[in-house]
Amino acid sequence: MAGSIENAKQAFISRDFKGAIAYYERAIKELPEDQLHVALSNKGAALMNTGHTKEAIKCFRLALENKADHYESLHNMGVAFTADKKYKKALDCFEKTIEDAPFFYAAHCGKSEVLASLGRFEEAAAAAKAGIQEDNEQPIAYADLAYAYLKLRRFEAAVENYERAIALKDRSPETARLYALALSELALSHQKKNDVKRALDLYERSVEKHETPLSLHNLGVLHLRLRQPSKAKTCFSRALKRDPDFFESNAALGVLHAREARYDHALPYLRRAYDADPQNTENLYNLGIVYMKEGKRSDAQRAFKVLIKLDPSNQDASTALKLLKKSQSSSPSSAVSSPSAYGTTGSTHSRTRSQRSSSVKPRRSKRKTYTAEELLANPPPPGVDPKFRECYLSEEDFMNIFGISFEEYNNLKDWERERRKKENNFF
Repeated sequence: MAGSIENAKQAFISRDFKGAIAYYERAIKELPEDQLHVALSNKGAALMNTGHTKEAIKCFRLALENKADHYESLHNMGVAFTADKKYKKALDCFEKTIEDAPFFYAAHCGKSEVLASLGRFEEAAAAAKAGIQEDNEQPIAYADLAYAYLKLRRFEAAVENYERAIALKDRSPETARLYALALSELALSHQKKNDVKRALDLYERSVEKHETPLSLHNLGVLHLRLRQPSKAKTCFSRALKRDPDFFESNAALGVLHAREARYDHALPYLRRAYDADPQNTENLYNLGIVYMKEGKRSDAQRAFKVLIKLDPSNQDASTALKLLKKSQSSSPSSAVSSPSAYGTTGSTHSRTRSQRSSSVKPRRSKRKTYTAEELLANPPPPGVDPKFRECYLSEEDFMNIFGISFEEYNNLKDWERERRKKENNFF
């Protein structure tokens, strides 16, 4: 009996979860009735690690039937319900665990995670703080608190708590990624205040911790503001190594090469930007101008015609198209010059309505709204389109979960909306 338990422990530690399950099953047959709860709970934990969530929940329930006040089993069942996205049941488990064992640090962390998944970020922060009060030398609650602050757009506090978690040896890739995101968002807030020095430092720290195309691009934009085009190019190129189709950095490099009259270098970037966002009018204009400079009149005409169809009020495109038609008999060397300067290479955070994709966008429900928990259920409530669950949130819940208004969300590019949906489990 003792041998089976010890062998199970060793198998679990070495991450041989199938072996651990087999040893715990043997121990369950051998143990007296009043000791079964521990083996059952540990078997459930091993099942969780093999992805058998429903079987794990059965084990935790059996453990609680054997010993009703076994708070570890209650907590573990909360973890299983969380993995199964049954957040209300998970929350009940964690709250009952805390009621029975308020000192149990992991239950406070579990509660914080579930509340964050439900978009209740103020409560999630409070739960994480309660965990820190029980044990301020463990990193998980600091990371949970930082995440709640990140969603509440309290970026300074988010950075501070991620740094505390990392100092306590939180080495998870997810913490590193979210810490970098918090740094990047804090950098952007300083950039908007024209605090360029502070923004530059924060972007560089963000990129050092976890590179993303967006953070690299925004760092490049900042270098441009500091009149450091070579450093900007390096940042944009690094962004494209991460994502060769990243619109903003392709468009930026195209413009930079065009400004240097390196039109043959500019064209591939502007074309890739067009492929990524064929309805971005600024890029279409720049592409048309570069085609003109390269003597590609028919390509330039097509670009300007598409632009005018998207934005009939665009006078620059109309002027360029008229000039092209007048110069049909001219040689390529006398191609018309640009009617106006090349477009900007601004960051990804500002785009006019005419520059956004006109693909199908989510429409806000004008009828009944639901809580996040109801919408994340499988299946969702009747009449809810699973592809657009977020549209059925109340305005207040939407703001709490996504950190922006529905109107702002609806004006984002498709990929940005999808990224935010994944970050908030609405997919």
